[in-house]
Amino acid sequence: MGRARFKLYPVDYEEMLRTLKERIKYARTRKNKVCLQILLIQLVNGAKISDAYRAYYEWLKDPSRRTVSVKVSKYKKPVYRVLTIPVDVIEPINEKVHIVSVKKLAIRSLGINTHSLRLAYIYYLARKLYLSPEAIAKIIKHYNPREIAGIITVLDKLHQEKQSGGRQFN
Repeated sequence: MGRARFKLYPVDYEEMLRTLKERIKYARTRKNKVCLQILLIQLVNGAKISDAYRAYYEWLKDPSRRTVSVKVSKYKKPVYRVLTIPVDVIEPINEKVHIVSVKKLAIRSLGINTHSLRLAYIYYLARKLYLSPEAIAKIIKHYNPREIAGIITVLDKLHQEKQSGGRQFN
């Protein structure tokens, strides 16, 4: 699997879903609200931040849609993925934010990096919905189910350490 290029934070999917919905509801600025909405799209779809970012701005073109098709950023040949927009929480705000602003808000406000949201979704599918690594790979358009299995194993260890108080997390 190789070394991780980012720090892994064990994030509980359901807790983060509640947190993001609450923060969206009480966001002070339009910019923060847009950033939080993009993070919510990322979480509920297990998408990369770049895909969630593109999905939000694609959705703004027609806010009546509940789903948006975006090109997955990692593949050379065109591979598209349908992302769900949780329209019960998200409102269309035509405010352009830079993707770096979204990442900074995640770190400063939530204490996590954006990839942790993708991993929270993977862990949720594996441990709460009991999906196989192959099924998860298909859902999130990941090319390697063995890598998904490795990620789940690492996340199991991190969640156990967090629960036992072995490692300190934000």
